[in-house]
Amino acid sequence: METAVKTDDRIRVVPEHIVYTDEGHTKFTAEIDLVGVSKDQISFKMRDDSFYLNAPTEDKVFVMSHGICHPVDPHRAKVTYHEGLLKLEVPFRKPLKPLVDVPIE
Repeated sequence: METAVKTDDRIRVVPEHIVYTDEGHTKFTAEIDLVGVSKDQISFKMRDDSFYLNAPTEDKVFVMSHGICHPVDPHRAKVTYHEGLLKLEVPFRKPLKPLVDVPIE
């Protein structure tokens, strides 16, 4: 679901996205749908606790920032862009503690 805010002559839109960890809980992954955006128009910046994206098209600007609860190593981040999908993979500084199964009543 896109969320839009009109500013200037283009609408700012939060792109469709999903974030998750791998099975071993050693890396953080984000997949962001940017169909229609040219790779050279994408600005992607990171810290150890968040990332920011700005990707303009002719009629709208995809914008998002996302907090990451567990510190990652942004210097080891890998970002790829293929057929409208931007994918971030970045290792956590330390692996996450094992998850606890919580029963559902």
